[in-house]
Amino acid sequence: MRFRNTLFLLLLLVGIGAYVYFFERGKDSEPKEGKVFPFSEDQIEGFRLFNEEEMIEIQRVDPSGWQITKPIETEADPSAVNGLASTLSLLRADRVLEENPPDLSPYGLEDPPLRAQILLKGEKEQELWVGEKSPIGYKVYAKRADEPRLLLVSENLQNTLEKSLFDWRDKRIFHFEISEVERISWFKRGSSEPIVLKKEKDRWYLGDPIVHLADPEEAEKVVSSIRNLRASEFVEGGERRDVELDVWSVLVQLQGRPDPMQLYLGGSVGEDKIQARLLGKDTLYVVSSKVVEDLEQTPFDLAEKSVLPFKRWDVEKISIRDGDSQIDLMKKEGKWLDLANPQKELDEARIDDFLSKLSDMEVAQYLKNIPSSEESGLENPIFEVRVAEEGQEEKILDVGAPSPENSVFANNNLEPKVFLIQKEEVDSLREASQPLFPNLAKEIKDADSIPLHEANGDSGDQGSLGAQENTQQ
Repeated sequence: MRFRNTLFLLLLLVGIGAYVYFFERGKDSEPKEGKVFPFSEDQIEGFRLFNEEEMIEIQRVDPSGWQITKPIETEADPSAVNGLASTLSLLRADRVLEENPPDLSPYGLEDPPLRAQILLKGEKEQELWVGEKSPIGYKVYAKRADEPRLLLVSENLQNTLEKSLFDWRDKRIFHFEISEVERISWFKRGSSEPIVLKKEKDRWYLGDPIVHLADPEEAEKVVSSIRNLRASEFVEGGERRDVELDVWSVLVQLQGRPDPMQLYLGGSVGEDKIQARLLGKDTLYVVSSKVVEDLEQTPFDLAEKSVLPFKRWDVEKISIRDGDSQIDLMKKEGKWLDLANPQKELDEARIDDFLSKLSDMEVAQYLKNIPSSEESGLENPIFEVRVAEEGQEEKILDVGAPSPENSVFANNNLEPKVFLIQKEEVDSLREASQPLFPNLAKEIKDADSIPLHEANGDSGDQGSLGAQENTQQ
């Protein structure tokens, strides 16, 4: 019994092989040269795509832009439509099976399930029919509407033409580049103030007017999160779901455009999904709720944490002043020199250690209420560091008096506000600078005896923007 089954399967396989060899290969043993259509991609003005469920019409609106005009009017996905235009303009037949087949029904071409009408410049049209799949070889039967030849083409074409209206629609909510954004703000219902990110001279700042520097990576992350929103579903007109809308409001201001774009984000419509809508448009979008995670960050989360943002491998000059002692260093031909004593050989490892500690220092708190320069000790800072990177302006860190919270008042020439640094970080930085001074007037004898100014007055009620505080800027 098993032998009969095996023999039957073997004969079936031989039969299929014979069919392919004598029928599909035997008609034309060599692939035909040349394309299926004579036009080029830039001659295409639009498409009418017919499948078993709908007809989709797409029109070109500019060299790289497309608009869906039927069954609804909306923007088309430029990547998807450009891909279709490229596919059809470059389409080649793998084989011509018959020059004039008497019957198209065996190939699914009597009433083809897929048709593509290509609208060309000069009001010309070409049409392609796509039928059933070939038994083997990942191919499908196809033919031009104006020619009798039966063709065999890649089944990738079938996959493309089977796409639904949703597949051809542009899923983007916004159409801008990150470099175009000059201001973005967002507000959650019930909040007292919006959070604002503003770009000036290629730097991101928090607040408008500016409060302090923003972390460039965190700022770009928020902007990217908004820009890269994609619809996973479209809800048209009166089909709005019964959810709470407009929980979040996001304003995006682009360079050279007078009016901002306004996005509203609503409640959940499923696992990890929320609704969104643009002001002035009827369509609602279903998008990933991950964007809310970025919007729920506090101003401190978005703030620049480095006390002096710089790239240490680009530093060319360093000036350190500790009390009455000062040293000025300059890098020349890859080696550090003491400008007061250029012949002196410096310990490069110690300089690198100092720069490493400086670049790793972070803000502990941004202060909302700025203390007086006398109170903060920043009128005459006891410790100052200046670094200059190649081709950039000098950056300055001033360290003043201690605060009551085991921290130290500080500021830099990039920040309009005073901030706090942990005292132990300042101790460590000053300690790392000591070996660089030739004749330091005083030394730090232990980490608890840092010779900073005494704080004047009680600053214990000083308002702050810290890691534990969600204060809107």
